[in-house]
Amino acid sequence: MDAEDVAQLTNHYDNGERLFTILSRGRLYDIDLEGTPWCQRNRDTGKERSLRHEPTTAATTAKKIRDGMLDDEEKEKDMEKQHELIKELVDSKSIVGCTELMDQCIDDDWLGGLDSLPGNVYRIIAFGGLNADKSNGDYTDDEWRRGMHGFKTFQKSSEKLGIFFIFAIQAFVPPAVFFSNLYGVGVEHVLQWDQAEYGPLAGWSADNFAIRLTSVFFIFITAVNTVSSLLDESISWMKIDKMLKFLNVDDGNSWALYLDAFMNMHVAIWTVLSTFMVLVSEDSISDCVFDAFSLTFLFNLDDIGGDLGFFGNDDWPGLQLAWVDQNMYAVADKFTEVEPPEPNPVIEQMFRATAMFLMSMVFVLPMIYLCMFVPWKAEEATTSCCTMAAMSVAATGVAEMPCCLFIAFGRAAEGSTISVSVALLFDPIKHL
Repeated sequence: MDAEDVAQLTNHYDNGERLFTILSRGRLYDIDLEGTPWCQRNRDTGKERSLRHEPTTAATTAKKIRDGMLDDEEKEKDMEKQHELIKELVDSKSIVGCTELMDQCIDDDWLGGLDSLPGNVYRIIAFGGLNADKSNGDYTDDEWRRGMHGFKTFQKSSEKLGIFFIFAIQAFVPPAVFFSNLYGVGVEHVLQWDQAEYGPLAGWSADNFAIRLTSVFFIFITAVNTVSSLLDESISWMKIDKMLKFLNVDDGNSWALYLDAFMNMHVAIWTVLSTFMVLVSEDSISDCVFDAFSLTFLFNLDDIGGDLGFFGNDDWPGLQLAWVDQNMYAVADKFTEVEPPEPNPVIEQMFRATAMFLMSMVFVLPMIYLCMFVPWKAEEATTSCCTMAAMSVAATGVAEMPCCLFIAFGRAAEGSTISVSVALLFDPIKHL
């Protein structure tokens, strides 16, 4: 039934009628509201179908609002309930209390048509996701009996440890990839910047044309995607920052929200630069594809619902926060004791400057790649260097083996044959 059919049923029911006929989509239906369950019968086909009666709840009231079935007075009452709930969120003064109220009191139908605010591990910390750890007295008897309290405590510890390593990876790896390729430390191809060639399509040939064209495509698309993702992150960050200020909680971790903003900008910049630096030295199309996508993975490493399973979508109240964001300004205007949220101009300008820099890189880096060719050292030279180091170990003996072992494996990381080096390294052991 559509909204018009429901309106007909409601009018007959309010007038005390239990047996009546309605017109729906050009057909007549006999309605029987006396028995249980209620039923309707198609006069043309004689087919009967039961009608389900839904009691008036917050869910059905919200649904009627979306369907335009409430009058102005009923809409005002329902909106009053929503505003009162937000006022309770502000008065709770606790981020854990706010999240519990949102879970218990916000009806799912109130969230219709809203887009969930994206979350990540830093935003979970900001909203007390790691503060809601149960004490010993908060576990049920069943949880104690099954020993679940120990598993949950261990899970919470693993989440904290996972967050630390996510931060460490995002902070260290992108710039490490850039500088290791720049200075030729621990990479397969050591770039020789002093022999770089400049000019239109410098270094392009029939052999490497497909590789270099693929690299240009990935440099461009990675930069464009990073700019788009960063702008989305900045918009959601500004909303969440104002919301945390609006709730005025005492136990919120606002520092984690600022760390989130810094990490978004940090990883975005280094992802784009590292992609360019890695693709400069690629020698196959498959390497271009895998390396470009692996660096993009670093940018999304902290997102909720991503490849890592430390946190899921259930751990982040994205839809509930979107509902609060939609209504908090009206509540601030209605209640004088509730302060309207203020934006953060410093972080906003930092996001804007970062986006402008990355947007310029969308065009600058592909142009540099088209007009610059940097050769790398031949593999033969690197292999002979590694072989000499391994032979030095064999000749020196066990006493000087640790020092030579480091040299041999350091050279092996540059692309030489590791198996040969290892065989020679362990040759002195035969003399023991």
